[in-house]
Amino acid sequence: MVNYLELGLLAFLLSLVGSWAFLRVARRLRLGKHIREYGPEIHAKKEGTPTMGGLVVLLVFAATLLVAWSWEGIPSPRLLLLLGATLGYGGIGLLDDLLALARRRSLGLLIRYKLLLQLALAGTLFWALRLAGIPAEAKVPFAQLWLEMPLWLHGLLAILVLVCTTNAMNLTDGLDGLATGVTVIVLLPFLWVLRGEPALDLWGAIVIFSGALGGFLWFNCYPARVFLGDTGSLALGGFLGMLALLSGASLVLPLLGGVLVAEALSVMLQVASYRLFKIRIFKVSPLHHHFERAKGVDYRFLLPNRELEEPQITVRFWLASGIFALLGLWAWLA
Repeated sequence: MVNYLELGLLAFLLSLVGSWAFLRVARRLRLGKHIREYGPEIHAKKEGTPTMGGLVVLLVFAATLLVAWSWEGIPSPRLLLLLGATLGYGGIGLLDDLLALARRRSLGLLIRYKLLLQLALAGTLFWALRLAGIPAEAKVPFAQLWLEMPLWLHGLLAILVLVCTTNAMNLTDGLDGLATGVTVIVLLPFLWVLRGEPALDLWGAIVIFSGALGGFLWFNCYPARVFLGDTGSLALGGFLGMLALLSGASLVLPLLGGVLVAEALSVMLQVASYRLFKIRIFKVSPLHHHFERAKGVDYRFLLPNRELEEPQITVRFWLASGIFALLGLWAWLA
């Protein structure tokens, strides 16, 4: 039987070495991040930091799974779906990153094209879920009930979970180590709940993926020497969204990933408020930017603001993520 803890350690070491090697190559090829040139100045000093580091996480995750399959044989459909969602959304992010680098600007794919690709992939993954015979059910939060859904409702939920989770993770990836750390924290309750399964394929995949994220975080924490890029942030969202669908945690995921929800809501509220009333709620959105030190803020905003150092914001968001993870675990076990 495969020892997934050993494979998790292997993924950590491969990611550590791979991130170091990627950093050297990225600097030589000048694969540096371009910072958006609009609004207040926040991250100008990060211009040129190597991006697309999420590619290391993807390669290490896939390679370590191949090692596991060489011992166990044919992988389960659930594991193939999890890998497919991770690589698929990571591929969309990679295309976005490559276009941004080629055009030497912060934006790659136009938002409408990126969303169209995300929706198409979500629809394809739902079709694969049905072919694999994954039950159309979800655990009801704070109740010992499982909701069995008709085909149309399950499809709608699957597409919403995948698209919303990937975009929320993309928005959260704005501070050094923030999205990487939040993902590891959100995955911890899944390790507890899935530990008793007869087949430990999902449990093992979480251990391996967490190991890959841990090795990358060594270089991604403040001050970051390499960024996830959209390659990494969309892959992280794809992994988390598909894991929720496969484990029946779709309805609990908004609690487990409360920080992701807050980040996405802050953008939606900011855009709606400004378009309707020409008033900003936050200094800058997503939410983590509201607490950063910024130059050029010459406009009024509603939410009181206390500026903090970047590591303080990151650690406090990690702590908030831990609280949400415990709340989600309670909702799941209740």
